[in-house]
Amino acid sequence: MKGLRAHLLTVMTIIATALVAASPLTATAAEPGAAGKATHKTAAPEQAERMELKIGWVTIANDGSLHVEFTAKDGNGKAITGLTRDDIAAVSFGRLGYEDEVGLRTVVGQPNKIWLSYLEKRREGQGVERNRGVVALGAKDRLTEEGDGSYSLDVKRPARLLTKFSYEPTAETGVMLRIARDGGAEGRDSYFWRPALAKRIEVPKMLARR
Repeated sequence: MKGLRAHLLTVMTIIATALVAASPLTATAAEPGAAGKATHKTAAPEQAERMELKIGWVTIANDGSLHVEFTAKDGNGKAITGLTRDDIAAVSFGRLGYEDEVGLRTVVGQPNKIWLSYLEKRREGQGVERNRGVVALGAKDRLTEEGDGSYSLDVKRPARLLTKFSYEPTAETGVMLRIARDGGAEGRDSYFWRPALAKRIEVPKMLARR
């Protein structure tokens, strides 16, 4: 009988030892982290691949060319350096206006409000092609790296020289910028203001999802 009890005690001791060893609360000296606390790994790759793009300032020169200052950071808040012209996926510059400014009319007497691009307008006789106004950089446009993730973009297609619909410094004017790198990181931002007042405004609802 004593032998049976001793045998049962030995078996129970082995089982208890195995359960303790398998417990998720058990920590060993070779493993980082305290008992009962999960160890966290740092720097998920997708965080570094994200891009936070922020347009800080926009000006229009006397000849109508555009100057945009912006910063680019990754998902961890680190400055993104080395952007080139090829990384500028799209840039749009224009104002809000009405259909009848370009010869369009959905309902007589009730023209819809639309986006009028200063960059992508094409002349076809007396007409103007309607478009979204999103284009890549042209041959004369320039991207300059200022350091620490800061950049300046100059678009050299004068808005003031365009006809049919005019440059309106008091209108709701906007710049939309999108950057895409080969590694998959992509960022976008927009800047809306009234140039005559040098006052920034909220993104118009009709363009908020562009």
